[in-house]
Amino acid sequence: IPTNILASRLRRLEAAGLVERKLDPPPRSRYAYRPAKAGRRLGPLLDALITWARSQIPGTRVARRD
Repeated sequence: IPTNILASRLRRLEAAGLVERKLDPPPRSRYAYRPAKAGRRLGPLLDALITWARSQIPGTRVARRD
């Protein structure tokens, strides 16, 4: 994904309260994004969508969570 599109989407998600941005400690000094409380509350909805997709869309699989 082009960085300008990613940055725009992250700003929109942050403005909506779905993700929060935190500054990484030096030497990286970059921002890390993680789900905010509202974003974490979407978990059950996303799980239901994954379950539906696996049963309705051939070839759909669940990505590994490391």
